[in-house]
Amino acid sequence: MVQKIILLSGGTGFLGSNLLEKLIEQHYKVLVVKRSTSNIHRISHLRDKVILFDFEDLDMLFEEYRPNIVIHTACSY
Repeated sequence: MVQKIILLSGGTGFLGSNLLEKLIEQHYKVLVVKRSTSNIHRISHLRDKVILFDFEDLDMLFEEYRPNIVIHTACSY
């Protein structure tokens, strides 16, 4: 079976970081899109299990990977 690739925006926030942990437990390959100014303290223990991208690198992300699923949890508050 081919591993599903998930693109997760907002993975450094409260909701996104908790969802990220569950997706990793389910053995998904997760690409996290974040702001360049985002604090990654909530996911620092997962750094070796995810691939981080800044929003500015979206073109490269889609050229290099073909996400099967997109989950949007990013917000501005």
